[in-house]
Amino acid sequence: MSFANMQAHSIDELWELLQASAQKALINFPQLIEAVMLLTGKGDLMAVQDAAAVHQLFLLAMQEGNTPAAAPDIGVLIEFAWTALPAQGQRILRDGKPIESPQDNIAELSTQAVDFITKRLPTLRHLRLLD
Repeated sequence: MSFANMQAHSIDELWELLQASAQKALINFPQLIEAVMLLTGKGDLMAVQDAAAVHQLFLLAMQEGNTPAAAPDIGVLIEFAWTALPAQGQRILRDGKPIESPQDNIAELSTQAVDFITKRLPTLRHLRLLD
């Protein structure tokens, strides 16, 4: 799995990357924008800040070889994030408020892991951001 190209981009750079991706995928840019709008409206895509920290930890777990990227183990992803978040001084939020109980934290991580595996990971692969 290659993380070499994962870096922060300006809005202009992202715009250019989206346009280039659309051209390579044999769809036009307006179709891509429409798809993104529909997926966002359905709740299949989320704003970066909503789950970005946890999803980055899931990617890190795969990058460090804790679970294979081809078929990530949901339990390993949850355990990795559950251990790393407190070590970073971060807490899991739901509706903008910290989740207090360990059981509720694990349940939220499980929900996010399923979302990551079923939605985010396939999108990253389709955009060829992951091997």
